[in-house]
Amino acid sequence: MRHYRKDELAEDDRGFFRYLGGKRFRLGNDRSRAKIAVLRLESMLSRCESWADPVVLRLAQAIARGEQQASLEPNPEMSGSESYVHWVDRYAELLGDIIRILPANPSVYEHGQQAILNERDDQLRQVENAYPATRPVSRDLPHERLHSAIDAYCERLSERTDGSGWIKVKTARARRLKAFPDLPLSQLTLDVMEKMLAYWANRPKVKGGLKTISATTASSQMKEVRDFWKWLHRSDQFGWKRPDGWDELKPRVAQLQLDRQKLIQSAHVPTFTVTELSSLYAHATPLVRCFILLGLNCGFSIAEIASLTTSEVRLSQCHPHGNRLQIASNSTDSWIFRVRHKSRVYGEFKLWPQTAQAVQWALGRASEIAGQNRDLVFVSDRGKPFNAPTRTGNKSSRIPNLWSNLLRTVQKQTGTFRRLPFKYLRKTAGDIIRQVSDGEVVGVFLCHGNPVRTDSLSDVYTNRPFGKVFAAIEKVQDLLSPMFAPFPIRFRDNATGRCGDAEVD
Repeated sequence: MRHYRKDELAEDDRGFFRYLGGKRFRLGNDRSRAKIAVLRLESMLSRCESWADPVVLRLAQAIARGEQQASLEPNPEMSGSESYVHWVDRYAELLGDIIRILPANPSVYEHGQQAILNERDDQLRQVENAYPATRPVSRDLPHERLHSAIDAYCERLSERTDGSGWIKVKTARARRLKAFPDLPLSQLTLDVMEKMLAYWANRPKVKGGLKTISATTASSQMKEVRDFWKWLHRSDQFGWKRPDGWDELKPRVAQLQLDRQKLIQSAHVPTFTVTELSSLYAHATPLVRCFILLGLNCGFSIAEIASLTTSEVRLSQCHPHGNRLQIASNSTDSWIFRVRHKSRVYGEFKLWPQTAQAVQWALGRASEIAGQNRDLVFVSDRGKPFNAPTRTGNKSSRIPNLWSNLLRTVQKQTGTFRRLPFKYLRKTAGDIIRQVSDGEVVGVFLCHGNPVRTDSLSDVYTNRPFGKVFAAIEKVQDLLSPMFAPFPIRFRDNATGRCGDAEVD
């Protein structure tokens, strides 16, 4: 009789199994799915510490079966539908990123949500009645009112510079805070602060419309409220200070039926098909072809392409650490080594021959436009970065405009074509990488901060598996070979003439 270690994935005539927390979980007959289930179970056990809670154990068993979501039945001991909402939301907050948790009785859940919303509306009306905007201002500090402080906060934000246009977005969110009734700052107590957050958690209607704001917008506004409090606390213009316990104010954003419908729709991420990619590649200009290749080869989106520098590109050379990392490489290989700006995570990418030729063409093009002082691989016809803000400080739309032009061209040629944004090239690349490898490799390929969610220290003690990433990238090239076969494009070594010229073999 074979003996199994309780800390390893084992297999018998009924399939794979694993002992975790003193329980044996049957994981099916697919090894890769069993490994994924083990990672999810380990993450759940690290949060819950044991399987003593029967609900947690039932959710763990659903994960072992490979299920992505589970429904929770109302507990007979609960008093009222509000308790059912809080009960489901508690498990969703704790484990919702591991397994999607839904109410088994939607009607009871919705009734409880409506009761909670009604209670929040009553609280807001009490605030409006207690602190009307026409209330006399204090004589000693007439400027210290909530709306005056918000105006000062917006003015301070506008003084900051940010090339991405993020400050404009943040300032617009700060101005929306004036939707809460004005009142003296001396009356901005902990109770009123909680109601200020509850106003946005309640998801009020869009200004001038009938729809409520989205859950994402509500969360963003609540974060802006907290940022405003932090600034107000340390500002010399106002004497208000945060009361103790302010950081414990954490109301949950209300969830509506429409949100659950969107969750069902978002379970399947839209991606391009090989046929669609072939049409896009065939009708694209050489410059946009470079963008397509980098999006599929390296998982780059607009920010990564616009910020790619010449020092991050290594053409026609062996991998500098190939021997130590046991990566097969020769002098014909090309690479991109860089840190993703958004996540501050380092990534390495092996370039396909088509991508290497495209990058070589882009380097020649940038050299002719910007001269020897150029640092970016991609610049506009006038030598400006593609992510440079407009004259009014708005976010650049150069690459989205080029992409829209391509989609419009393809629609005219084919009649019907899905208009997916440029960022879906990155999603398509990540989806294909996952098909040919696993979740860890996808995380490394996309430069996510923690590809192994159950081990936050894996990057401290080990090297990221870039060898597996390179192997997956080569498999993606094979799957996309129909995209290149009918339209073999050879980019010139030196871009001459009008920007965007290329030769067709």
